[in-house]
Amino acid sequence: ELTLQQAQGQLASLNGQLATQLGLPVQTQLPLAPLSTNVAAQQINQNINHFLLIAQRNRPDLLAAAAQIKSSQA
Repeated sequence: ELTLQQAQGQLASLNGQLATQLGLPVQTQLPLAPLSTNVAAQQINQNINHFLLIAQRNRPDLLAAAAQIKSSQA
């Protein structure tokens, strides 16, 4: 029961954060589509890699932060 309540609280918090990022009021309820069980892991990984490449192209601050982390680990 506690785990369910924690998950629901996290969902509400993340929903509010996403609404805020979209410029909507924090209390806006964003409907979520059910996750299809037919989605292949490879397809998901390809989509993630695609969006990471876009982020790297459009967000030089992300590249700088990654380079800083890499240099601190060396």
